[in-house]
Amino acid sequence: MKLSRRYFSFAVLVSVLIFSAPIGSAFAASKTDQSEAKAFLQSLGDKAIAVLADEGRDIETREKTVQDMLRANLELLTMSRFVLGSGWRKASEEEQADYVETFSEFVVRTYSKRLSAYGGQTFEITGTSAAGKRDAIVYTRIDQDGAPPIQAGWRVKTDAEGALKIVDVVVEGVSMLQTQRSEFESVVRRSGLDGLMEALRKKLDKLSAHNGQRTDLRYG
Repeated sequence: MKLSRRYFSFAVLVSVLIFSAPIGSAFAASKTDQSEAKAFLQSLGDKAIAVLADEGRDIETREKTVQDMLRANLELLTMSRFVLGSGWRKASEEEQADYVETFSEFVVRTYSKRLSAYGGQTFEITGTSAAGKRDAIVYTRIDQDGAPPIQAGWRVKTDAEGALKIVDVVVEGVSMLQTQRSEFESVVRRSGLDGLMEALRKKLDKLSAHNGQRTDLRYG
């Protein structure tokens, strides 16, 4: 399947696949069928391609559409809790709610911003496996012109309503959320949760200032 380079960015950035450690879930999930996880990821990729390849829409409109897709298909509460680490248990319910809302918006807007800046790649689903007792991993290969292919693995979870959600992606052995967790924990140790929230809000302000422009903002 031919994919836009924008979707390559989606594969690199979007979602928690940690092979050596389970991820705490925010809901009572049922076991995820591997074939269903594969079909889910294929369908999501096809939809992303259709949006990002539509030259009839301006960048801002495409970003907004992708943001809606991300909110619908990422398990943002689980991601938020995992990244905050031990800080989650120390936070009040009000602090937790504020953090989840801010972190989720940061993730969605950062991903959608970066997606709008890429061109064509080739994407292929190469297999699946179980992840722990309930999740499934979907393996993909992303071929690049003049460079080695990128191997990626997606962790897919079934939520309490039976919907499939992406929880993480690892590219070439690197988990985005595991890396982000280490960075967040470092900030919390130095400046507390208030310091982390201030840093996230500043990043959101920066994203707002570049609304509708093609930028190469790094996650975190």
